[in-house]
Amino acid sequence: MTTDDVQALMEYVTGSRASISNGEHADFNGDGELNTRDVYKFLAMLTENELTGTKQIVSGIGSTNGQQTMEMDPNTGMLYWLSHYDANVLGTVVPYTFLEEIDPVAGTRTTSSNLGYQMSCLIIPEKTDGSDWVVPTDQITGIQISDESLTLLKGTTKTLSASVLPWTVTDRSVTWTSSNPEVATVNDKGVVTGLVPGEAVITATSVLNPAFTASCHVTVKNLRSP
Repeated sequence: MTTDDVQALMEYVTGSRASISNGEHADFNGDGELNTRDVYKFLAMLTENELTGTKQIVSGIGSTNGQQTMEMDPNTGMLYWLSHYDANVLGTVVPYTFLEEIDPVAGTRTTSSNLGYQMSCLIIPEKTDGSDWVVPTDQITGIQISDESLTLLKGTTKTLSASVLPWTVTDRSVTWTSSNPEVATVNDKGVVTGLVPGEAVITATSVLNPAFTASCHVTVKNLRSP
């Protein structure tokens, strides 16, 4: 139920709406008929969350007409709402940005100080075994490579990148190797060079734990003459 339902009931009892759904449940004051008293009772009950048992957690924000974004922390179940809007104060545009930490179970919220001109996005990664956001670790969870497949013309180059996860690993360096260096070579910066037509697999291997690798399948082709 929302304030749209209250508006629909108001339009019905004042004659501007021909019918409403579930009207039999709209006699909120219990006098046996639908009238404006039911509208005011409905609005009061909705405001106090007496109808659904849900809690209105976030209120008191000056406006929600600006940029809004919300993210759930998959590790704790907490909600984070970033709200930005511009307010007109005596002819001057004043920006407001609030970060709300919301506990959906307890129905409580914590508001950060106004962030002013600062704008941001919410990115909350899910923790995995061996990872931590602030404490360095030697436990690698994987490697991401920028391209899993690649086509090069003979004599051209392409730079690959590899990210060792999580970002708090003490050594995120990798070594690069080619399964077929006669077709394609790769240097220690991940620069792949196509030499002759054929195929090769370029592999990035973790220096900290060589059991973790990521590969890119490279196809080298000749440039055809028109």
